[in-house]
Amino acid sequence: AATRRRVAGRGLLALAAALAVAVAGTGVAVWRLPRSQSPGATTAVPARALSVPPGGALASAVLPMPRQPPSVVYDAAHDQALLFGGLGQTGSTWLWAHGAWTAPQPHGAPPDRSGAAAAYDPLAQRVLVFGGRQSDGTTPGDTWAWDGRSWSRLIGTGVGPAGAAGAGMAYDEADRVMVLVTAGADPVASAQTWTLAGARWVAQSAGELPVGPSPTMAFDPQTRTVLLVTAGSVPGGAARTWSWDGAVGRWRELHPASEPPGAGTGFLTPDPLSGRLLLVTPSSSRAVLALQTWAWDGRTWSRLQPATNPRFAVGLVTDRRDGVVVCFGFSRPGVPGTVDAAWAWTGKTWVELAAAPIPRFTETIASPPPRVQAWLAYNPADDRLVLLGGMGESGEQLHDTWLWDGSSWAEASGAGGPPAGGPMAFDPVSRAVILVTDAVGLRALPRPQTWSWNGVTWRRLAPAREIPSALAVIALEQDPAAGQVVAIALCCVGPDGRPGPGPRLQTWTWDGATWTPAHPSTELSGGGQMEMAYDATTRRLIAVVGGGSGRLTATWAWDGSTWTQLHPTPPSVDESSTITMAADPSTGSIVILKAVPPASVAVSRQQPMAIWTGATWTAISSPEPSPQVDTTTHATQPFFEPHLGRLIVLGSPEHDFSRAWMWTGRSWLELDAPHL
Repeated sequence: AATRRRVAGRGLLALAAALAVAVAGTGVAVWRLPRSQSPGATTAVPARALSVPPGGALASAVLPMPRQPPSVVYDAAHDQALLFGGLGQTGSTWLWAHGAWTAPQPHGAPPDRSGAAAAYDPLAQRVLVFGGRQSDGTTPGDTWAWDGRSWSRLIGTGVGPAGAAGAGMAYDEADRVMVLVTAGADPVASAQTWTLAGARWVAQSAGELPVGPSPTMAFDPQTRTVLLVTAGSVPGGAARTWSWDGAVGRWRELHPASEPPGAGTGFLTPDPLSGRLLLVTPSSSRAVLALQTWAWDGRTWSRLQPATNPRFAVGLVTDRRDGVVVCFGFSRPGVPGTVDAAWAWTGKTWVELAAAPIPRFTETIASPPPRVQAWLAYNPADDRLVLLGGMGESGEQLHDTWLWDGSSWAEASGAGGPPAGGPMAFDPVSRAVILVTDAVGLRALPRPQTWSWNGVTWRRLAPAREIPSALAVIALEQDPAAGQVVAIALCCVGPDGRPGPGPRLQTWTWDGATWTPAHPSTELSGGGQMEMAYDATTRRLIAVVGGGSGRLTATWAWDGSTWTQLHPTPPSVDESSTITMAADPSTGSIVILKAVPPASVAVSRQQPMAIWTGATWTAISSPEPSPQVDTTTHATQPFFEPHLGRLIVLGSPEHDFSRAWMWTGRSWLELDAPHL
């Protein structure tokens, strides 16, 4: 879908020279992964010393530095990831929340160990950790509980599991019980299965279960059973997949059509986007150190082909607060390795989350210069985002064209261009981006012109019918269902730039060759502030329209021939604010972002954002202002990025367009610089 930037009357009334976008939502957080400036440090840092100042990132921080694999699990009760153990650490408990690591010093922490089994118990709202290998080589059979603040050892009666250097554990949501598998010493040894009753482990006669060290387990939302993945029975063979039947207390080996490599069991967790289990596992090739990504659909495994896989992973969690799978690991090889990298799964690929503080770009890397009021649209024909013009820092009109291919910017030299910018949209008929601009500038009567971008150059079109003079086009959006582009024109603008009397909004359609007045049975009503986005679920254009005061007053739907006013009222927007809107196919929703002046940001960090799910608007807010993009010097627009399969916002207060935020459906995650 095309993306746009405008204010009331498309600048004919007034150009907003100072805006700031402060996006907020329930659970909105900018993920910033601090890098240690002293890689050899192992001293635990109190949590308060690592708190992120408002609007800023940490200057330095000590990061988890395990010499051997730690245990990583998501604590849903406290909205944080817990990293425990990894031999060689002085502080064995680390917490990840709001994009930063903290190292609390809880009372009664367990002795350091590596390879311990860990799982979250939603019934008791605590994390359980079992076994592992200590630095002296012993394998304790103890069980510990983490309640979000402190550790406690579970004291039970009866005979419990023997110590194990590698074990797997997962909560069975169907039977509401924790299941533990203590692995054998080698692939041919039989493992034992236990379930937790209160504070006591109960042995299950689960039959023979050949499991090598470090199996991985997770509850499968597809089959409503616990799934276990073990190493292959022979070196170089495929992994083996097992399902736990809690009703009879037995494991059943599955024989899917394809299975992951058995070189290592890797990490397993549910993907909230697809509802499938996601597995990150080492490649079976010993010559190449690489990770693979697999998905389980309840019947078989499928190897996914993301453009990027995590490097040197130590843990995989489902962050339910932000609605995304996150993989933690090392940014570079080496032992010991600092856990200084985090990757988020977009549904199509892995993207590394931003680390702070890091230099984003050097002066030699191309990026569009600072500007406001730039115009953008995604061009599926050549798979690139088109950015045109805008107003420079000194108020000069810019006419340059920039292209973003998902990884880097490039200026389109010799592309020519229209005399000014304007709303842009992809035309599904001609397979080109079209733009409608004012031919004579903002100080005279508008005379709309239609231009086309073919991926290489701009070309002025000569349609049989152009949108008439004195109409200012304020919105443009493609309607794939009707095979057309819909334009909304503000009528009628006088020499002073003010709308005249009569109908204020008119609907025009573009069929790939010419413009036609739609003459719908019901026309839009409202002021000059409006946004449109295509709702693929209902196959309609959704528009929000503002009144004369600048406030949004109504929601409308376009079915290809007429407008229908819908009952839900758009989110509140005051007179000093503007909004931008974009469709998000990955979540089947439409997202409204509110732009407010910098002074408003200083007053309140809770700025509204709204989500359209096909029937109503849901306003959400959060004290986390992300992405915080200063549009006094930069233009920013949300757009759907097909390479990542997510909604993206580009922009940066410090380095032009060198930063990006990804919308997960619940939160914004800042991406690392190499992805731009």
